[in-house]
Amino acid sequence: MDSARWQLLAHYLEAARAIAAAQAGGSSGSARLEAARQLLGRQAVLVEQLQEQPTGKEHVALLQRRLDDVVGMARRSLYAYRFDGVPQGWRALYTDGVVLATHVAVVQWQRGEAADQDMLDGVVHRLDRALITTGGASSTRCIGAGWVERALRLLQSALGPPQPADSPECFSEAEPFGCPPLAGRSLCRRLSGWSMERFQLHMRHDASPLVFTDLMAHWPALTDRPWRRRAYLLAQTLDGRRLVPVEVGRSYVDKGWGQELIPFGRFLHDYIDAPLQTRATAYLAQHNLFHQIPALRNDIAIPDYCWAAACACHDAPQPLLNAWFGPPRTITPLHTDAHDNLLCQVVGRKYVRLYPPSATHAMSPRGREHGVDMANTSSLDLGLVEGWDEEPLAQAHCSQHAMLLHQARQRLRSVHHVECILGPGDALLIPKGWWHYVRSLSISFTVSFWWKG
Repeated sequence: MDSARWQLLAHYLEAARAIAAAQAGGSSGSARLEAARQLLGRQAVLVEQLQEQPTGKEHVALLQRRLDDVVGMARRSLYAYRFDGVPQGWRALYTDGVVLATHVAVVQWQRGEAADQDMLDGVVHRLDRALITTGGASSTRCIGAGWVERALRLLQSALGPPQPADSPECFSEAEPFGCPPLAGRSLCRRLSGWSMERFQLHMRHDASPLVFTDLMAHWPALTDRPWRRRAYLLAQTLDGRRLVPVEVGRSYVDKGWGQELIPFGRFLHDYIDAPLQTRATAYLAQHNLFHQIPALRNDIAIPDYCWAAACACHDAPQPLLNAWFGPPRTITPLHTDAHDNLLCQVVGRKYVRLYPPSATHAMSPRGREHGVDMANTSSLDLGLVEGWDEEPLAQAHCSQHAMLLHQARQRLRSVHHVECILGPGDALLIPKGWWHYVRSLSISFTVSFWWKG
């Protein structure tokens, strides 16, 4: 067996032993969860034995069924709570169960009982679901996003390098839907060379949007590890196998909007590379891709300005990083955020319009929808109000709808706004409380950094 296979099995064996030890100690406080933990602990011991000594196929199949039962029980428990109220014990049980189940799959593959691609697809998808669903929570400190990343790297090494991509080298820069017209008096200022002190002064006394042109020049994502190259992104996602959550639809407030968890390669094929005439719209939006795939985190750097308020507070929280990747005309509707934001453009171009907090009365904020407070999101469809997008057929000849659009235009014309086009290397400061609308003009990849000022 080659070195990568030995390392992969040793990596899994260490995790199985840690899981077995963790289930043996302490109590969860819930009889149902405690019973599931004890069952998982017994399976962890059997997984250790499976790797170290030959076992019949029937025994392996029974072990896999028991692990699937534990994972299924944990999954059902995850969905029994609000996403932010799931008990840590169920999250850990789900991750630990997935690690053991994929361990069994790797052992079967090593013994020649599973095909390379079938095993790889199954292991990658199950580990990614655990990362995305639970954040990699575990009963043991040795398992998490870093453990998963190392397991997948070793798996790729054991299988050999991926096949070279046969698609075009770089993403298209075409802007098939055009660009909103810009008015000179409303353009965001474009600046460079600011010191931290000058930035802090701006945030204390003005806190208006600015475009900085010199914050990203050293990023590998723009230079020697360019995200504009399809082949590079495929290589960092195990030839496109890594799962990513995507929003299907033009905007999260549109009817028919939904969410899917799909392989990154399928996202490229179905939503980025597909012909314009047949392409549906989907957006990899507000996803912490860098926790899931640390290799991409190494291609970017947190701008120093994100620490502007941390000088007297040494335990300031880390900025929140999110990825935004999609085709032309993906839209984030007018909304506000509870944090200051640096929106950093890596690939393609985006149009952004911003209104100050004082314009809230003209934004027509939404109310509660399906039990969720949507007051930070406007009910105005800026693309329709400004005539950039076609009206739905059901509304195109409705006089009441036409009157509402006219009234919205009049309200927006009564308040000041600023706007800009972001290209690769541009970073837009969006101060907390500013309403902003974001529209992809081309295939676009953006990183946002939220921090508390």
